[in-house]
Amino acid sequence: MDELLDEGINPLIATTVDDFDELLDFVIENKPFIPAAIAKVEAEKSVSRIKINQKIFKDIRNDLNKGLDKEFSNISAPVLLIWGDQDRAINAKNIDKYAELIPNASKLVLQDIGHLAMVEVPKITAQKALAFMDQAAKNSTFNKPL
Repeated sequence: MDELLDEGINPLIATTVDDFDELLDFVIENKPFIPAAIAKVEAEKSVSRIKINQKIFKDIRNDLNKGLDKEFSNISAPVLLIWGDQDRAINAKNIDKYAELIPNASKLVLQDIGHLAMVEVPKITAQKALAFMDQAAKNSTFNKPL
């Protein structure tokens, strides 16, 4: 990803309708079936948002460069980090870095999944998230009598 950005290419921002399919190929390892009419509408919406998507991407990178990740230690709620081992946008090796920065973080790396686990394997992602939230609720001091 960094190499592409250094070349002035951001594969996370579609600049044309045709680029949208390449964007999906970049972020999704196992692309689900998307009816052509829906794909066309989503591609058009994505292209219409180029400026805001560029600003969001720039702001996120600026925040990270300014040390936003140091603020992660202030997160007090339990956190489940879900990553795909084939993520080309943010390498799965980063899960360890974020898990170290966030207290009470749990990690889940899904095999043969890209950047959008909730799109590629929505049922598994939802089941894992619900199980995590259920366990977090059971362990919460909010559920214990005073």
